[in-house]
Amino acid sequence: MSETGRQHWLAEGRPRLGLALLLLAVLSMAMLLFEGARPAASAGLAPFPHFDKVLHFGAHCWVASLLFAGGMLLARPAGLRRRLRVWIVVVLLLDGLAGVAVEYVQLWLGARYGRQFDWKDVVANLSGTVFALVAGFIVSFLLMRRAR
Repeated sequence: MSETGRQHWLAEGRPRLGLALLLLAVLSMAMLLFEGARPAASAGLAPFPHFDKVLHFGAHCWVASLLFAGGMLLARPAGLRRRLRVWIVVVLLLDGLAGVAVEYVQLWLGARYGRQFDWKDVVANLSGTVFALVAGFIVSFLLMRRAR
């Protein structure tokens, strides 16, 4: 790929791929909300204490990664640096709110199945979101720098 092709890809984005990733992120969020209202899985013993926190971290890292990559590929708003700042804030707000919402769903709908609200889960959710955003920022920065 030529240098101009790389610049075009970064500047223009891939809107269809971006929309597909955003749709996958929305479906993943819906799945997390739905899962919070169901009975807790009893697939066996956890490999170590607080293993559920790793699952919370991973799930929200996945959703935040999809949201961030999808948003960056939409090529909106114009300007790579501005787009980077906007989508970091959007992802932090959306996935942050979803992380708290999942816990409230467990409190309200999952209570009859023994599920409960846990602030440690919220911290794990937000940690996954922040980790994905830091990784996304680093990758975006390296790609922008390489395209110069």
